Amino acid sequence: MNITQIFKNKNVRFWGLQVCLALFLLFAGIYAVLLSLDGFTRHGEFIVVPDLEHVSLSKAQELLEKSHLRYEVRDSTAYNKEYPPYTVMKQTPEANEKVKKDRKIYLSINPTNFRKIDLPNIIRRPIKEVRPNLASLNIKIGRVTYVNDISKDAVLRAFYKGKEIKPGDKILENSSIDLECGNGLSMTEPDNTTGDNSQEGSGSDNSEGIDF
Repeated sequence: MNITQIFKNKNVRFWGLQVCLALFLLFAGIYAVLLSLDGFTRHGEFIVVPDLEHVSLSKAQELLEKSHLRYEVRDSTAYNKEYPPYTVMKQTPEANEKVKKDRKIYLSINPTNFRKIDLPNIIRRPIKEVRPNLASLNIKIGRVTYVNDISKDAVLRAFYKGKEIKPGDKILENSSIDLECGNGLSMTEPDNTTGDNSQEGSGSDNSEGIDF
């Protein structure tokens, strides 16, 4: 049987058309899927992330909306006096990165002031132990004085702007507190020691307020 006779056969022509139609539909379906995926992922379309550092939150929102980007503000940002309140301190992704449309940009916003923290229990603790403890909480040590007490170099009292404060009292980060420590002498022995008036760090305290 030659080729001419094969194509004259009705069954061969029928199934040949069926196979061709199936292949056409298969390739058409694959092409349609590729087109839809390309449109869904916006292949080749990128948006450059604007530089939002030092920009106010309202202005950042406006810039992101114009760029067809979304945003989310992250919590637990420590106050930084180098930035105005309610301005962007950090962004993720960073400025000038290329992202897809509707990408969410995460913003860290500078709060209005230092956060309030509880004064830890430093009473009757050695000052060598107290120093790193306070430093880890961003609390500065100002004036250190010594009085007659058998607990040598132990913190007896703490003061903020002349007022005594107790463990658990709330103070602002970056505050400077004064400490009163024992000199190792009993109350009846003469006090021949001198106060240590050295300052920790700059010794300046620009924070305000204390809660009792």
